[in-house]
Amino acid sequence: MIAPAQWARDLADGVLEASVVGSFTRVGYAARRTMFHWEAEPVDLTDRVALVTGATGGIGFATAGALAGRGAEVWMVGRDAARLVAARDRIAEAVPHARLQTVVADLGVLDDVRACADTVKREAARLDVLRSRTKWRLLVAGSGDMQSQLAQAVKSQGLTHRVRLLGWQAEPAGPVHASDAVLLPSLCEGLPRSLIEAQAAGLPCVASDIRGNREVVTEGTGQLCPAKNATHYAEALVRLLDNPQLVSTMGQRARQHAEQCFDTVANNRQIVGIYESLLDS
Repeated sequence: MIAPAQWARDLADGVLEASVVGSFTRVGYAARRTMFHWEAEPVDLTDRVALVTGATGGIGFATAGALAGRGAEVWMVGRDAARLVAARDRIAEAVPHARLQTVVADLGVLDDVRACADTVKREAARLDVLRSRTKWRLLVAGSGDMQSQLAQAVKSQGLTHRVRLLGWQAEPAGPVHASDAVLLPSLCEGLPRSLIEAQAAGLPCVASDIRGNREVVTEGTGQLCPAKNATHYAEALVRLLDNPQLVSTMGQRARQHAEQCFDTVANNRQIVGIYESLLDS
């Protein structure tokens, strides 16, 4: 059997995504597993630790129960303490050997996110799986010496349906306006125009906590993360994915920040004014 071309897989994936059956049932999972050559998940997860947000109901609850049934230690996160306890008890009744922990946290509140992360970091042996209840795709723009290694890593992890390598973008406005948030995990920046352009488009930004980025990503417009720390980037992105209202609020503040601080015409006028005042003196 000849494997379908990438464009054909992407087209089929889009068709599946548009329907309830193709998105949320075993039919959609089975079809994508065939198209994208997903590896089967291990049956025995007794040595794994997973964190599931939105675990009080729906997909989050089902995911927590399935992971517990395979032996994983599951950290269940939810906003409502009573519902969280009830969900934990339901899973414990169905899976007598379940190893379940609960953390009450509203992922739309930064202090709750930090407290949750601190609790898990302090009490869990480690964290193997961080499960978001929201579907996502990552568009990677740019090129470089490690592009082939990155492509191989995406393929080996079975993430070709989630991660798309766009290559060099002479005109990045398209990918920016197709996104809900922007990630810039760079190690060195001057004044990052990519973040300024993202803010001008009304997008919250997740970026490395380095000089240059700090001037653009301010409180309420996104989140700065320790450079080279993939876990922090993932947590920040999951927080945005699970909170559309937070994305909207941060995006509005980001747009205001860009207009106030990085308007080219206004900045040029200020520079001209400085020169004129010096010449007059």
